Amino acid sequence: MKDSTRERERLARERDMLDAAIKLFCENGFEKTSMEDVAKESEYTKKTIYRYFTCKEDLFFAVMLDGYRILTEMITSSHNPNCNGLENIRRSFFAFYDFNVKHSQLLQLMTMEGIIKSYSVNKDVPYREKLNGQTMIMFKGIIELFVYAKSEGSIRSDVDVTQLAHSSIFMATGFFHLFSLSGASFTHFLQMDSDTFAIFCIDRMIDSLRAGGM
Repeated sequence: MKDSTRERERLARERDMLDAAIKLFCENGFEKTSMEDVAKESEYTKKTIYRYFTCKEDLFFAVMLDGYRILTEMITSSHNPNCNGLENIRRSFFAFYDFNVKHSQLLQLMTMEGIIKSYSVNKDVPYREKLNGQTMIMFKGIIELFVYAKSEGSIRSDVDVTQLAHSSIFMATGFFHLFSLSGASFTHFLQMDSDTFAIFCIDRMIDSLRAGGM
């Protein structure tokens, strides 16, 4: 009983730190946020923060891991066993868009993932490896969906299915990252509804996968 209470308390403290880090990273950026800032925002000492995270990069990847877990769950939950493979790929893309709407600040932070990884190459960063593992879980699930869609004939079969999955993930990720940063200003400037524009773009990506062409 005591062990379970300690674990709940540990997780609650970690949650407080992650929430503080998300807020500060989004408001001030990674470079201008210090571990001291996170300690003050979360109302823990810096020494306590370092018991959970080895460095600021480790804390950043813990935040990213949190985001990828949410995104993976949203994608998985969007699938319908009564739909064909292409439709479930489409649902996955729209789950990504839903994530953009509900967690736009997290998605903006995700655009920095590659840069922060380059900062931390020679550092002890346990959460970087945990994040890589979660990313692979998400990728594996999407690739399996593409393989199934090809086997049933709902997506094109003239290209390698793994490459098709990888390129689709890359294009969708690039679109949503850019949309999270400048989509609102772009659509406002052109007097377009942002949701309508996003849906149109997603459907065009799906059309490029459809068996038989556009």
